[in-house]
Amino acid sequence: MAVVKLAIFLCFALSFARSTSRKWIEKDVCIIGGGASGTYAAVRLQQMGVDVALIEKEAKLGGPVTTYTEPSTGQTYDYGVQVFSNLSVVHNFFSHFEIPLVRLPPPSGGNTTMVDFETGEVIEPSKLYMGNLTAAMLGYAEQEAKYSSIFEDWNLPNPVPEDLLMPFGDFLRKHSLEAFAYIAFIYDQGIANILAQPTLYVMKYQDQVQMRDLLTGSFVVNALQNNQLLYDRAAAEFGKKLYLSSYPTQVTRKHHHVEVEVSTPEGTKHIRARKLLVTVPPKTTSQFLDLDENESTMFRQFNNSYYWNAILKNTGIPIGTTLSNVNPAAPLNIPAMPAPYIFFAAPVPGLHATYYSSPHNMSDDEIAADILKTLARVREGAGFPDPDQSPEIVALHKWSPFEMTVSPDAIRNAFYNDLMALQGKKNTWWTGATWMNQATATLWRYTEDKVLPHLVPDEELLKVQY
Repeated sequence: MAVVKLAIFLCFALSFARSTSRKWIEKDVCIIGGGASGTYAAVRLQQMGVDVALIEKEAKLGGPVTTYTEPSTGQTYDYGVQVFSNLSVVHNFFSHFEIPLVRLPPPSGGNTTMVDFETGEVIEPSKLYMGNLTAAMLGYAEQEAKYSSIFEDWNLPNPVPEDLLMPFGDFLRKHSLEAFAYIAFIYDQGIANILAQPTLYVMKYQDQVQMRDLLTGSFVVNALQNNQLLYDRAAAEFGKKLYLSSYPTQVTRKHHHVEVEVSTPEGTKHIRARKLLVTVPPKTTSQFLDLDENESTMFRQFNNSYYWNAILKNTGIPIGTTLSNVNPAAPLNIPAMPAPYIFFAAPVPGLHATYYSSPHNMSDDEIAADILKTLARVREGAGFPDPDQSPEIVALHKWSPFEMTVSPDAIRNAFYNDLMALQGKKNTWWTGATWMNQATATLWRYTEDKVLPHLVPDEELLKVQY
């Protein structure tokens, strides 16, 4: 027994010695994830006088912002995040980095051809479901207005209305809103088979703010067509407080602080912070975070879809022509996924963009191959001549996991009440799409209003403005 006690003591002593001998980087807040939410939070906290460390696994900030730069001309095009809701947080953030915003210009004309991407057949509009689109959009906005509380966070009524839990296709039919289906399919990209998703997630994705901007034409865009510039300027502002190409290997949350071990290009760093802000999808945190049983059980319930965006050249699609995926034999003409949504001309001459979703994981090589096969099929079906050079994918980006969901039964059983109750536990706060939605503007507003007040030492600092 004495030998066992001695061994335990030596292990404890060795662990204590290692801990005390480490060179700790002391911070007020450590932020994991440098996408839209993490970058915004870090910038705003610095403005409030909070000392932060920002950890991002990629070599640049911005996550799915994905700006393409044409090598020969340097012209840029945002083929990921493109438009922003017209909110003050958006104007303030862009203004801070001296990047101009303009109202989203109306469509510049051109020709949209409806094509069954599965067969390549061009579909005449007379074969598709038709309805009063304006009435359907207004009716959908009216339905959303019944549930305004869910758009600030996950403040769900109790009991949760069955309308929110039924498949989205059934919801549209119940309320005679079928004409809205294709708009939702094209706008709410990335959530795979949209008609099967619980209505709650579609409403949350395309929330009241976005419906307002869609109906009134109020969306804003970066006048420079270079959203990566926003994040590059943020990175320059952070300096040594930013850890790019880095990832946490172990996070230990203690009573009064958190300890974060970080793998960086310069070696392992150890950060000790008062509070932790996690902005990456929660189901990915088991790789580094000391999850308790409750957190693990909750995060294991998440499902997700997969989403890619890509830039192509030598497509053979005529200038000014957009090809949009429909299936006249499918419910409400909505094609099944996996598949591309659309092929359309980018403002960079000679390039086209496409977006692709799948309910299950696929490799980038599989996605690239299917995009090119689909392009060949629809080009042949539309009667376009083969291009002089073979089509080529020049950029491909994967957003994964995308659109985190749980089952209707879990929602009924107060899953989101339990999820929101995790905010602040173990000195940990959470933001990102799982906690709000996929839209950058509303993510920034949620982070500003619901999260940042809990991360500053003195809430009076929140009065600091841009």
